[in-house]
Amino acid sequence: MFNFEDEKYIAYTLTTEDLEICREKAKAMGELKNSIIQGRGNLTGFCGEIAVYRYLAGSQWVSGESYDYDIIYGQTKIDVKSKWCNGYPEENFDCSIAAINTRQKCDSYIFCRVTSEKAKDYDNPSTVYILGHMNKIKYFENARLWKEGECDATNNHVFTVNTYNCKIRDIFPMPRKKTLVTSAE
Repeated sequence: MFNFEDEKYIAYTLTTEDLEICREKAKAMGELKNSIIQGRGNLTGFCGEIAVYRYLAGSQWVSGESYDYDIIYGQTKIDVKSKWCNGYPEENFDCSIAAINTRQKCDSYIFCRVTSEKAKDYDNPSTVYILGHMNKIKYFENARLWKEGECDATNNHVFTVNTYNCKIRDIFPMPRKKTLVTSAE
């Protein structure tokens, strides 16, 4: 179910069916080469993808078929970037892309934050916040490259790999649509 009352983001409450699908996909995927957190983020990633898929009526969810993008919407190839969040996402939070992923053949990114009802309950996500989007070229023109080992003094995060970051406030908000895909099939 989507909540359009939030002024900043589109909030999607994951269904039991969504979680079953995402857990199956996460298990089947296993640990990807170059995974920053050894595959533990797979469920978070798939939750973001299913929320965006359900939001973009008429889209195709092709995750697992392509390393380069997750969703095709019209002619646009979209890579969904999701991060875990222990609460409501703030505008100063980061939208990140590991430098190793700059070669992906997508046109655009959609950024999400995934959370649960209990703090750090990574195995039981409940809500996906669709934060916004940005064209791939524009993202890399505006993002800052952090090198492995550097520390972002604004949040004390030490980067374990080279990573591009921009703030949520710097991406484009998602348009408010209410035509939804009702099944993951």
